[in-house]
Amino acid sequence: MRGFNVNNNATAAKTLRLAAILWTGVMAGFFYALSAVVIPGLGAADPVVAMESMHVINATARNLVFTVGFFGAPLLCAVAMFHAVFARDWPAASMVLFGGAVYLIGAFAVTFVFNQPLTEALGRLDPGVAASHTNTLRHISEWSIWNNVRIVSSAVAFASLVCSQVIKPARSGAVLEMARPAPGAA
Repeated sequence: MRGFNVNNNATAAKTLRLAAILWTGVMAGFFYALSAVVIPGLGAADPVVAMESMHVINATARNLVFTVGFFGAPLLCAVAMFHAVFARDWPAASMVLFGGAVYLIGAFAVTFVFNQPLTEALGRLDPGVAASHTNTLRHISEWSIWNNVRIVSSAVAFASLVCSQVIKPARSGAVLEMARPAPGAA
């Protein structure tokens, strides 16, 4: 059985990183559009209209196109991280590990721990009850804070993954070469 050969897998590593870059960038843009356009629009609308609109947005978000993007980014990050560990293409691998971890925690996990529960709670509010109007504004405000965490995390992951593509690989033995005294030195 042949071992893991970095030279044979360099193209695979770059392809994985490019795919992770693409999808983290797509999701950063998606999260940004929510905060820049959708959420301010909901906040400016009548609370009843905002609640009804949020219900429709949540229902339409459950589709194949969104699912591919939303689950594709963390999957590609995880696969690129796994590959980086075994390829040991330092320092690019460290950028992949950092970017992937930031995305998995700051964008993907935050969605399930904070944004999704807030979205579900908003979905349970009754547009016909006056107290729901105040709760809608509070939910939208809190949801926006966590969405901004997803934006920053996605952007940091994107930048880190881009750096992993352009950073020069460490030369093997480079540290030893620098530590060796110059010829003729005593």
